[in-house]
Amino acid sequence: MKLNRILLLQLFLSVFISNLAFSQSDELKKGFINPPTKYSMLPFWSWNGTLEKDKLLFQLNQMKEKGIDGAFMHARAGINRGGTPYFSEGWWNAVDVIVDFGVKNNFNAYLYDEDKWPSGSAGGRTLKKDWSIKRWRYMVQIL
Repeated sequence: MKLNRILLLQLFLSVFISNLAFSQSDELKKGFINPPTKYSMLPFWSWNGTLEKDKLLFQLNQMKEKGIDGAFMHARAGINRGGTPYFSEGWWNAVDVIVDFGVKNNFNAYLYDEDKWPSGSAGGRTLKKDWSIKRWRYMVQIL
C-alpha cells in the first residue's frame, strides 16, 4: 500500500513537472522569437566620414525595424577625415539626433568614448588638456 502511494505521488509529480517545464519552454521560445527590449542586441555602431542627419535616421530606423533597440555610437578612424570630426559641433549635433530619436522611439543610445583607443583618452584630448595624467598611466604600469 505504501509503495502504491509513493508510485502514485511520483507519477503525479512527473506529470506536474513535465507540464510546468513545457509551459516554461513555450514562454522561453516566445521570448526568443520576439525578445523584450531589455534583451535587444546592442551593436557597436561605427561612425566614419561625415555624419548626416538623414543617413543617421535611416540607419536608426533600419535597426529598429530589425528589432535592435539600442546601439553604441562608436567613433572610428574615418570620423576625422569627414565633415564632422570627433568632438566637433557637427559630431555633437549627430549625437543629439540619436538621443532625440531614442527618446521618441524607445531606442537606447550609448556613447562609446574611445575615439579608437586607449580607453578614456578621447582621441588624445585628455592628455592635451593635462599632460600629468600620462605620468599616472606609467606609474600604474610600473606598479
